[in-house]
Amino acid sequence: KIEESVTIDGNNKTITTAKAKAFELHTGTIELKNMTIINSATSARCIDVRDGDVALTLDNVILKIFPYL
Repeated sequence: KIEESVTIDGNNKTITTAKAKAFELHTGTIELKNMTIINSATSARCIDVRDGDVALTLDNVILKIFPYL
């Protein structure tokens, strides 16, 4: 759960999760860069933007929902 302005550099790593979402964003300016996010949960989302005021930037980010790879 992210509720502030932040930059996350994944250093070209892969984040794999089986939860409903890998990132839950509520407010702030968020930059995700240099990563792959894979989610295999039923009704999965890689990134879930909630009811806040969010500015999202993706730089060199790959989003995958399994089994739709």
